[in-house]
Amino acid sequence: MAEKKILIIEKNDDVPGNITNSLRNEGFRILPADKVNQAEIIINSNKPDLIIFDMNVASQKSSKLWESFWTKLKIAKIPIILLSESFNKENLKKMIFFNGDEFLRKPFRNDDLIETVKKLLTSNN
Repeated sequence: MAEKKILIIEKNDDVPGNITNSLRNEGFRILPADKVNQAEIIINSNKPDLIIFDMNVASQKSSKLWESFWTKLKIAKIPIILLSESFNKENLKKMIFFNGDEFLRKPFRNDDLIETVKKLLTSNN
């Protein structure tokens, strides 16, 4: 089986390294991004098999950019795992808009992330 590529869109410096190491240890290729323009470049040049997206990256000032980006993702049908530290009304609206396949609340166990990633990649084949 070819190496699966995972785009991680996250701006918290501590979590991406932890996520990255766990996923690399499982044999996945990691494509990191912390801004919408970086994520778009990666998707256009290295179509990922899955996206892990921290909803806190989508700030109010960049919301129009994210809307455009997300519309393209919906068309591409790439599975998406949404991450957030809180589950409140604002994040519920973002979850509905981003239409993720799975949601993990931070902090989460690496085993839960790995299990979720493998489940989505298996069901997407």
